[in-house]
Amino acid sequence: MSAAADSSSSSIGVSGDAAVSSLSPESIGHNDLLIVGLGVLGRILAAIVVASNWNGEGSSLFTSSTAAYDCSDNGFCSEDSPCVPIGQSPRTDVLLKAENVVLEAGGCVLRLDAASLAIAIMKKRLRSRIFVGCDNEPLSRLEIMDRVNRSGKFDTQFQGFTGTDGPLGKRMENSKTRAELGWQPKYPSFTEFLGLSNL
Repeated sequence: MSAAADSSSSSIGVSGDAAVSSLSPESIGHNDLLIVGLGVLGRILAAIVVASNWNGEGSSLFTSSTAAYDCSDNGFCSEDSPCVPIGQSPRTDVLLKAENVVLEAGGCVLRLDAASLAIAIMKKRLRSRIFVGCDNEPLSRLEIMDRVNRSGKFDTQFQGFTGTDGPLGKRMENSKTRAELGWQPKYPSFTEFLGLSNL
């Protein structure tokens, strides 16, 4: 859920991430607009907000989802990977149409929510771009859950996926985003985030 923060220095969506809540007026300017954490139906409204309320000065950033990418077979996805064709999925149709409104208005899109990456994008004042926020170790959903089980951090062990998408999903890669922005995730990998040695 997103809520607008009332501030004389910026219009910022609230994501619950500490990095966003600690923004100072020097980080984000008067004309910057950050739309964060909206559900599928809220995404189209967010796009309308960007198109109708952002004056083109400063930065505009819309956080989206990697669901937009047409990949679910454990293949690598990057900023330039093909998207799901319009008409194939009502969910991704809403997402892609909202992204297109933002891009056409000159705003940028961040697929995956990483507050420190959002700040890096907004500081660069870029236009009509897509970025991906992920770590440096592309993993399938099954590999992620295997590491969660190995971590011992949860009492219940993951037994398997129940949905129809299967265990593979997308293996996200963002070398283009990291190179262009000079950004690195807080943890180099999900494995290290869990406190495991690299496998």
